[in-house]
Amino acid sequence: MRLRPIPMRTDAARGPRSGAAIILVLVCLLALSSLVLGNQELAFKGAFSARLLAEEYKADLMAESALNVAVELLRRDVDNAYDTPFDRWAQPWQREGVKLRITPENERLDLNSCLSKERHEQALRKMLFGVENSRVLLMTLADWADEDEEERVPGAEGLRYARMWPQYVPRNGPLQLPEELLLVSGWRAAAEPLLDDLTVYGNGRVNLNFVSEKVFRALFPEIESSWTLVENWRRTKGYKSVSEFRDSIEKLSSDDELYKELLQYVTVESPAFRVDIEVDLPLVYERRRYIVQREDASGSIRPVRIPFGHVLELKYKTIP
Repeated sequence: MRLRPIPMRTDAARGPRSGAAIILVLVCLLALSSLVLGNQELAFKGAFSARLLAEEYKADLMAESALNVAVELLRRDVDNAYDTPFDRWAQPWQREGVKLRITPENERLDLNSCLSKERHEQALRKMLFGVENSRVLLMTLADWADEDEEERVPGAEGLRYARMWPQYVPRNGPLQLPEELLLVSGWRAAAEPLLDDLTVYGNGRVNLNFVSEKVFRALFPEIESSWTLVENWRRTKGYKSVSEFRDSIEKLSSDDELYKELLQYVTVESPAFRVDIEVDLPLVYERRRYIVQREDASGSIRPVRIPFGHVLELKYKTIP
């Protein structure tokens, strides 16, 4: 028997198959690496989400703790026949990651009084000085708060808001927070610069020891030039009684009728306070606001949650 030689396979013969195998291996490695990297990214995002959730929870706890501090500071103010900038609660309070500021609500103009008292309406009009159509704004605000559906001319009642998108209805009652102005027809642009100077937790009187310059000048045009005297008195002594208001301004000492007129609108006590809290953590920034009311002369106080929520701002600093 004659044996045949076995033919040798050349590189040329196995080239295409081996090349395809290499490509297949590379594709598999690429897919595997993508899977590994994807899992790593998911794991990283999962860990970040867990950390973010933990910081949100911590921010909530810190804000609630700061509110408790505010309540305690106000409760310890046993001599509350008058409130001055020298009171402990009036000093800024800060700890690592959290800031607290307490201000009397009656340092601001009472918005609801602007709907019923001529002096307050004139003050709001003066604060709107330079705003186009301020007369129209006062009409639409009155329509928003009154109980009827009869529209002033010019004004805005339920039918106007029913045509908007989304639809909503006017309050038809006293405003519950200053930001409600943003809902009143035509008010959005005019309201935003005024919100810090307005309140709905007042009774028409302003605290002489805290009233802002803008509100003082608008509410008391007869003595607005005496603002510097008022500011100096409360910065150095603090008004401990309303009678000292007369002592600090010569015009009031010589004009008994004017003094009696202004007495209706001033006080040295504060029944309600604004508590502003900032929490600043590595991943989360949160800003909250509470209203705290002093219920009686004994100093009993009660936190009041602002309608529509009390978290004013929540920001995440870094999100991958």
